[in-house]
Amino acid sequence: MKLEDLRKEIDKIDEKIFLLLKERFKLVRKIGKIKKSKGMKIYQPKREREILMKIARKARKYRIDPKEIIKIYKAILKASRKIQQNLE
Repeated sequence: MKLEDLRKEIDKIDEKIFLLLKERFKLVRKIGKIKKSKGMKIYQPKREREILMKIARKARKYRIDPKEIIKIYKAILKASRKIQQNLE
C-alpha cells in the first residue's frame, strides 16, 4: 500500500472519530441540562475516574499504551465539562 492510500484511510477514520465526538457532545449537553436541573456539580471526579480506568483496561486489552489514550480522554472530558458549563 502506498503512503497516500494509507493517509486516505486515516482521513476516513478521522472523519468517523469527529462524527462520534459530535454525537458524544450532544449527549454531554443533555447530561449537563439534567445536572443543572438537579443542582448537581458539572465536575464529577468519581465518574471521570471510572471512565479513565475503563479506558486504561481497554487500552491494555488491545495493546495500546494506556498513558497515551488517557491523555486523549482527559482532553475529551475537559471539553465535555466546558460544554456543560456553557449551557444556558
